[in-house]
Amino acid sequence: MQGHKLMVVEDYDNYINPFSTDDIDIYSGKSYSVLLTTNQDPSQNYYIFVGVRGRKPNTTHALTMLNTAPASKLSSSPPPVTPRWDDFERSKNFSKKIFLAMGDPIAAEEIQKMFDSSQHSESNRRTWQSTTSL
Repeated sequence: MQGHKLMVVEDYDNYINPFSTDDIDIYSGKSYSVLLTTNQDPSQNYYIFVGVRGRKPNTTHALTMLNTAPASKLSSSPPPVTPRWDDFERSKNFSKKIFLAMGDPIAAEEIQKMFDSSQHSESNRRTWQSTTSL
């Protein structure tokens, strides 16, 4: 959500300690509840963007507009860009935030081990195996 913070308040039907973020990684089978406060310039419109992260993404991205200004006015900046599929630090950091918000610091530490064990190198290529849902 361009220019706005999201307050994550629920992880798959479980209330968590709310935390603020710019965007969310949603994995297969997961759902989150968020609160959006529209506290930016009301004379502007803002992009809402959904991108698919994958090695060879061929899924069309979703793009829409939060209209707070006249509908004919486009956002003054370009739409957000989907993070690279191999941005593991980004994925680990979001997962850690969720576990810490659930009050489970041990699980947050285990995230590092889970991501490390799902990666391996072959002939100077890093591959990432699928893991089960947390």
